[in-house]
Amino acid sequence: MSIFPTKVLLATDGSGDAELAATTAASLAKTTGSELHVVHVWRPVPYVRFDALIRQEMRREAQEILDAQVKKIEGLGATVAEVHLREGDASEEITALAAEIGVGLAAVGSRGRGRIRRLLMGSVSDAVVRHAHCPVVVARWKPISFPARILLATDGSEEATLATQTATDLGQRTGSELHVVHVGEILPTHFPDRLGYRALYEEDEREARQLLETQIEKMKA
Repeated sequence: MSIFPTKVLLATDGSGDAELAATTAASLAKTTGSELHVVHVWRPVPYVRFDALIRQEMRREAQEILDAQVKKIEGLGATVAEVHLREGDASEEITALAAEIGVGLAAVGSRGRGRIRRLLMGSVSDAVVRHAHCPVVVARWKPISFPARILLATDGSEEATLATQTATDLGQRTGSELHVVHVGEILPTHFPDRLGYRALYEEDEREARQLLETQIEKMKA
């Protein structure tokens, strides 16, 4: 059963990598007919006491970041269904919102703005990948436009099966080219063959190839 069309949640802080995630999310939403939501999470500097005016200014700046990102997305021809401005820990708020509104896929940038924020955004994207209830796209280097080439890495585990289902669905819905890789661990072959290493090597290679072919058959089904 396909997860598309679904709700796609873009988490942004206005950084360069967040804009890559925005382009990717917009393309994905348009291609799959999905509903696009955008969230920006702001957080006051800890251990500093703010009066109401300073807090109001920080919230205003956060809203401007969110509005600017939405404007750029709409400039790409995508429609934003709803925007969300949240306060608190970024990864916690993103994962909580994704669960609240029933998101099928989330998109984040791999790094944030500035040296410190890049480190923070890195930890945010890592945390979202670990804790989100749905698949997560982490954008880096360049935006993804669909159709694209998708590489599925599988080891036959339960988590890999979930990845297989998601990649297959995404490939079908976006008309993308799907590649599959399995990396098997095999013994070195430079030992004397009298020790039987050649037979072990061939058996390991056979099992690895069988696992890969089994995954491919599941995808075709």
